[in-house]
Order: sequence, then structure tokens, then C-alpha cells
Amino acid sequence: VTGSNPDARVGLNFTTPILRDADRARAERARAERERARLELRQARDEARYGARELTVQIQARRERLELATKRVGLALAKLDNEEEKYKSGISTLPNVVLFQRDLDSARIAERRAQADLAGLASRMFALRGELPARAGLEVR
Repeated sequence: VTGSNPDARVGLNFTTPILRDADRARAERARAERERARLELRQARDEARYGARELTVQIQARRERLELATKRVGLALAKLDNEEEKYKSGISTLPNVVLFQRDLDSARIAERRAQADLAGLASRMFALRGELPARAGLEVR
């Protein structure tokens, strides 16, 4: 730095490979595939757990609904018996007896629907667990 025009210079060099090594690229791709497979397995496991929990809650609700429908059938049958006794003694009319028979029929229909719903949910649970063929008496080879 002498003279009338002082001068200073700094230099910096960077080197980066333009092409990646083929083995390194394969290794990175294998790592990415392994991670993807791990995440897919985790997602499938989480979906199965969530599905099983959801079905368990639905099955419990359907059991309660079936229990209530069965009680409703019993009550409708008792009401019909009572109304038939009234009809025999001349206190009630035939249209009233028919009305109570309709109530009994609708209660039985609701009970059968609740049974069918419960059976459907149970089969979905067995399918989710992989037990459906065995429960149906089938052997998968």
C-alpha cells in the first residue's frame, strides 16, 4: 500500500459438483422410499386404530338402540294386550285395537332394523380386524 493509488484485493473460490454421484443418488432415493413406506405404514396403522375406535363407539350406540327397541316392543305388546282386554269387555273399539297393533308392528320393524344395523357394524369391525372370513366360516388360502 504505497504510492498515490492504494489498492487492495480479496479473492474467494467456491467449488460445487455439477453432477451427483450415481451411487449417492441411489442411496438418497432408497432412503426417501424407506421413509415414504414408513409413513404409509404409520398412516395405515393410525387409520385402522381410528376406524376401530369409531366402530366401537357406533356398535355401543347401536346396542343401546337395540335395547331400547326391544323394550319398545315389550311395551307395545303390553299395550295391545291391555287394549284387547278392554275390547273383550266392551270398553274399547276395534279401531283402537288396530291402532295398537300398528304400534306393535312399527316397534318390531324398528327392532329388526336395529338388529340389522348392529350386524352390519359388527361385520365391518370383523373386516377391519381381518376376521370376517373366519367368522363367516370360510377358510382363506
